[in-house]
Amino acid sequence: MMKQIFFIIVLLSFFWGCNNQPKQDTINGSDAISEIKNEAELEQSVNEWNYKEVGSNYIDTLIVDICSTQDLEFIDLYPIMDSIASDKYESLVLHDLLKDNGFEITNWGRGNWMEGPRIVSFTMSNGKCECQIDKLYYSTENEDEYKVTERIKCSEIE
Repeated sequence: MMKQIFFIIVLLSFFWGCNNQPKQDTINGSDAISEIKNEAELEQSVNEWNYKEVGSNYIDTLIVDICSTQDLEFIDLYPIMDSIASDKYESLVLHDLLKDNGFEITNWGRGNWMEGPRIVSFTMSNGKCECQIDKLYYSTENEDEYKVTERIKCSEIE
């Protein structure tokens, strides 16, 4: 009887511990910008390129301190898409945001990464800082569907 009670206690402790682990896949838009910068305080999901994954609700906070924005990938700006837009119809949310805030395109490109996503890339500058913006089309399990994200990395111009 003692063995059964001990086994039940151990089993319940295990299940209780598994279900009460905090999980944070995205950064809430109400988080302060200083929390993004402090790696020790941030529980984050990091993709293979070491970009912090954030939700679209963080976009409004982004422009506050744009020049020090480092390695953010917005994971929920777009629904799953069934095609890749042509250059004529391509649009990027972050590109439009920066353009509305005085940034101009200094360079752009488009291509495929071997064994990786299709990518559309812009470099934009406002004279004080330079930002690289990428739109990535990740393949999914379904051949004709793409998960689309945008990422940004900025630095001050010296």
